[in-house]
Amino acid sequence: MIFDIKFEKIPVGIAAESVRNKTKIKIITREFISSTAGDLFFSRLDQFPSEILSKVSKEKNIKESNVDHMVVVINKNLKAKVYINEINFLSEVQVKRPVKKGEEVRKNDISEITNFYPREEIPIEPENGILILFSVGWRKGLYFDFTPLHPKSSETIDYDVWGAIGRYYSYILFGERFSISKEQWKYFFTNKMYPFISLKTETINMMLNYARENWPIEELIKKIGVEVGELLPLFIDSWQKNPGIKKDSVLLERASERFFKKDYISCISILYPRIEGIIRSYFINDFKKKRITQKDFANSLVKDYKFKESYSLILPEKFKAFMIEVFFASFDPTIKADLSKNSLAHGVIDENEFSQLGASMGFLILDQISKIIRINEKNKNMRK
Repeated sequence: MIFDIKFEKIPVGIAAESVRNKTKIKIITREFISSTAGDLFFSRLDQFPSEILSKVSKEKNIKESNVDHMVVVINKNLKAKVYINEINFLSEVQVKRPVKKGEEVRKNDISEITNFYPREEIPIEPENGILILFSVGWRKGLYFDFTPLHPKSSETIDYDVWGAIGRYYSYILFGERFSISKEQWKYFFTNKMYPFISLKTETINMMLNYARENWPIEELIKKIGVEVGELLPLFIDSWQKNPGIKKDSVLLERASERFFKKDYISCISILYPRIEGIIRSYFINDFKKKRITQKDFANSLVKDYKFKESYSLILPEKFKAFMIEVFFASFDPTIKADLSKNSLAHGVIDENEFSQLGASMGFLILDQISKIIRINEKNKNMRK
């Protein structure tokens, strides 16, 4: 259903504070909020979305409970085009395995949502205001940007609206990954683990439960090791086609062979230096200074994830921290050290660190980097 409505006054935002006897107040002109926010989310729906629905209901009685999605494009002349349950959405995703046309894709197959957009074109001009309400199963998300409508604003919608909605869709669909607590992150980093996007959803949820309860990691190590063994043939095939990694595919195949032979000493010795080499060679143009640090390497991996609320399943800021604090961790040269690229290179690693877990983490780190490279390559091609 498509409707044309007219506002009595231009919507410019929501008051960010309660005021009394003030001439100036702060206004939220752009916001994303989801049903996980509880009462605050529903208070947002009671404002502009309810006003819009009341105007539409003059033509056709539509109840709030019947709205699956709503897109509103607002002009400065007070007129707006309203789409309710009218749009067929498509998603662009990275998948963890090869899929055929027409094959069902499940949540567990998705490693990243790269775009989310309507099949039918919805004209959105830079000077328009927008409000988008969408559903993900039982949950909902609301995004609005009224900034261009503000009479004193020079800002326009100069970004990819549907790309942003794709990130918000990911936030709702994989909400458990975006609500990991500080204690859970501490558990992961202490145990040299990370919720890598290549792992099954149920495995990541299991990891979150172990971290929440602070349980011993032995069962997790075995499960992750088995899963990495299942994934390695797919990893190798994908890396051979990846422009940033394919030149190292022979060495990576050898590391894979050593993994299956349970020769973790050889596997890790091949894999960890190669990971740094791949980062250095692929991102070399990002480094402007002569002295390049390993922190620079970690920063290069997430440089294209500029939004704090990017909601990428890579979890960019945490992945950067993991690379700095775990993979590139410093060490005390007077004692045997935990596994890191640096302790390995300087020959001070404790022999017990040449383990299934260390090898598994190496392959998962590399595959996460490979997916970052693929997204970078896609963005490059789109800019040409």
